[in-house]
Amino acid sequence: MMPRVVTGLQQLHITPGALSLTLSVGNVGSLLGAFLIRPLERRFKLGSIMVIVMLVLCLSPLLYSFASDALNGTLIFALIAFLTGMALTIYNIYVVSLRQAVTPNHLLGRMNASYRFLTWGFIPLGSLLGGFLGNTIGLRPTLLIGAAALATVCLLVIFSPVAKLERMPTLPEEENANESLMKSLPVH
Repeated sequence: MMPRVVTGLQQLHITPGALSLTLSVGNVGSLLGAFLIRPLERRFKLGSIMVIVMLVLCLSPLLYSFASDALNGTLIFALIAFLTGMALTIYNIYVVSLRQAVTPNHLLGRMNASYRFLTWGFIPLGSLLGGFLGNTIGLRPTLLIGAAALATVCLLVIFSPVAKLERMPTLPEEENANESLMKSLPVH
């Protein structure tokens, strides 16, 4: 997000108020994404939703290349924030649900810790690389390189078994035995 803010303020001369408005449009997208979960689920296969949402997430930052001045930069930044907010909410809901659906209960903590470590652990490295590139080649080229690199991530989902899922998988009955046992215990 920082390169977008710096690029918007310093190179496109977007006012701080307009830039803040573009960022808040992402929250509107997130809210819409949350409301779209059930209708999407009824109409499309899970794998198709995951691929489309990943494409929106990975390709929408390429729109940065069309930002040329304060007005169209504001509109493009708002569009990217809206699309990213909506797609990220949908994706996160399905990804977390999918991870929980395929992981045995006794491994959920380890799985979530490992996932968080891998995903959040690379953020400082990406920030460091982005700062280095921003100082070396400039902010706009750095944004475009980041957007292009992100676009390649789509391939991981498109060519994974996730893309072929029709609905949310469930664990075999023996894996859910602990859950059934817990439900049968009296709660005081």
